Amino acid sequence: MKIALCTELRNVEWFESRLRSLFDGDGQLAIDELWNENQLAQALRRSRYHAVVIAMTGARGLEAAIQAKRLAPEVPLIWRSFRQTAPIRSYMRR
Repeated sequence: MKIALCTELRNVEWFESRLRSLFDGDGQLAIDELWNENQLAQALRRSRYHAVVIAMTGARGLEAAIQAKRLAPEVPLIWRSFRQTAPIRSYMRR
């Protein structure tokens, strides 16, 4: 399984450990760590992923999620926002 983890946060190790505890049943989990929406877009253009995980603050997270769904609409997306209004906006984007 290959996952794109896009986060600008310092606790990338925490996110990675959680993903490994959820998905690393057979030891074949590969996580690409990406630090911004531009790196995410490049990665989605050159590789195929089983899932995209975005943990970014503010509008950058929303833009990364929109971009991910545009470039790879079939790939499941997990988006963790740190703003209270983001879930409302994300629901409206569906």
